Amino acid sequence: MPFRRVLIANRGEIVRRAAKTLRKLNIEPVVVYTKADETGTHVREAVRKQRIESYVSISEVVAAARRARADAVFPGYGFLAERADCADAVQQAGMTFIGPSARAIARLSDKIEAKKFVKALGIPVVPGYVDPLEHVDHAGYIARELGFPVVLKAASGGGGRGLRVIHHEQELRTQFEVCAAEAKQAFGDSRLLLEKYLEPVRHIEVQILGDRHGNLVVFPERECSIQRHNQKLLEESPSPLVDKRLRWRLFHDASRIARAIEYDSVGTVEFLVHAHTKEHFFLEMNARLQVEHAVSEAVTGVDLIEHMIRAASNQVVDLDEPENITRLELDHDPPFETCRMLRSRGWALEARICAEGWSAGSLVPSTGRLHKFRLPVSQPGVRVDSGYDEGDSVSPLFDSLLTKVIAHGETRTAARRRLALALDALLIDGVEHTTGLLRDIVAKDADFANGIYTTRFLKDYALHFNESDARRALQLMANRMKVDPGTKKPIAALTVEYGLVRFDREHDTVAGSVASSGATAPLPLQDSDGLDALSDTPESPLFVMAPRRAPRLLFRGMPITVQRLFDEDELMLWERIRKPVSAAPVEANAWRALHAPMPGILVAVLVSVGDEVQPKQPVAILESMKMRNMLHAPSLPPGAQTLVVGSIRAAVGTVLRKGDLILEFSLPTFTT
Repeated sequence: MPFRRVLIANRGEIVRRAAKTLRKLNIEPVVVYTKADETGTHVREAVRKQRIESYVSISEVVAAARRARADAVFPGYGFLAERADCADAVQQAGMTFIGPSARAIARLSDKIEAKKFVKALGIPVVPGYVDPLEHVDHAGYIARELGFPVVLKAASGGGGRGLRVIHHEQELRTQFEVCAAEAKQAFGDSRLLLEKYLEPVRHIEVQILGDRHGNLVVFPERECSIQRHNQKLLEESPSPLVDKRLRWRLFHDASRIARAIEYDSVGTVEFLVHAHTKEHFFLEMNARLQVEHAVSEAVTGVDLIEHMIRAASNQVVDLDEPENITRLELDHDPPFETCRMLRSRGWALEARICAEGWSAGSLVPSTGRLHKFRLPVSQPGVRVDSGYDEGDSVSPLFDSLLTKVIAHGETRTAARRRLALALDALLIDGVEHTTGLLRDIVAKDADFANGIYTTRFLKDYALHFNESDARRALQLMANRMKVDPGTKKPIAALTVEYGLVRFDREHDTVAGSVASSGATAPLPLQDSDGLDALSDTPESPLFVMAPRRAPRLLFRGMPITVQRLFDEDELMLWERIRKPVSAAPVEANAWRALHAPMPGILVAVLVSVGDEVQPKQPVAILESMKMRNMLHAPSLPPGAQTLVVGSIRAAVGTVLRKGDLILEFSLPTFTT
């Protein structure tokens, strides 16, 4: 291997993942970090590290690589991964950019040019306008021509940033500048394009690997249809939708695109596939490693980062062992000569555990300190890629990804079961997170179990998802509390509606009763810090958090309702039944103020003191975890027609906590 030292121009989980492969290849990793990350896990673990001011500053990254005497720069994903000028700057500094050529990045990262390029190859693309939008009025004209709903999206980059689904013209006018600003900040390019919003569709992508000698390998497809805010949350490979004929079409078109551009690294061609007709449309090609690359690694046994490094060092991609390679051949179709396909060995699923919690039926960012962060690191067939450790803080300055849990099995059912058990074993406390939601989908949802879902899945699922699973937790607690005195082992689980738990501070024990029996038994606390895992099997832990101080329960990733009764040492638990989510009642004086609905940075206030505003009028923009969120004026009190901005209580640039006051409103005063 010609590289002696490689700088990883990223943060968090991908830094730890890349460093592992670099060390395997006897290459020394160098880590960069900003002030906000100076105590981060990836920084603490690094032997060589360089402080920079910004992860998106090309000049600082190149200077850091020079100071470290690195031979190459690995960009990971996000930040500088799809910046052709970064690849050029690294090469001009005498180092190697571990990724595709700057020419390929320039063509593919520009979504407008990429669509024109692919359309010229005769490959179907998502219908839309294939030039940048000039201004909001131009966007309105194009949207009316396409017909609402449409997708307004950044011309550069990806990852769901600078992208909005627009349902009517007023929404387009509201979101146009927000998308442009978000795109400018994330990708250095404020240009926007419009596409027709298609549904029902599946989001299916093809992983490819090329080298500088003309070799190209295609990996089994990945399904990424379960998304929130147009960002992936749960992935699997292969796709339960894709049959042999559709697979041929997807792989054929993906390889044609890669061949036409002489692609020489790891990349992903993304398609939208109609859920019923299976008609497919090119969406984009990401000239970088994907967050979900671990799913492809799980079903092939190939280390994609290793082969990115080998391709960048001018080595040949050699995966031609007979057990690895297959070719697709269909009657009455052209011969499949353009690439080789790796065989799929079983099935894999990946759950992205993000610091996000439910609010009014959708996921919103959550920040704070990880008081507990324990991962299922020793389960067979399970891999965990994490960017955090216990005690770390989750900041609103970066994206919300905490950890990825990947499960592999011989069948989809086996992989689903392993993933559900792994999510059961996750213990995260200090921020809200997506564990409970993903566990609910993987283990309980019939449509997901049958592979019948589209990109609308999570929007519809939010209508009936409830985070609590207290009934099962109470059964587990009953098992541990109602014991046979002779064997001290649990007897059969009880069906209960609620349970009572009593804490004996003097003897450091907890006892409980359930409604169906009233039986009680002591349960010794097993951990000096107040953490006790209760379980009927090792596969389904119920975590009792700090029971001597502020009793709380965590089960399957989510908290369970606990209420203190008249006796301060007696608690009641109950099940919250899954039912449709209804809007929370509006407080009588809610119109008087606008509070931050999530932690983040106030990037704009769109009104001035004295302005009259209408309900739902945009009044401020809050950025949280790299996404810009439009904040709107509250509903009017009875009899009012407008509100007046009375005061602005937070300055632009302020880092806000959830609930912080931003604006105050009053009713207009009328003079005669």
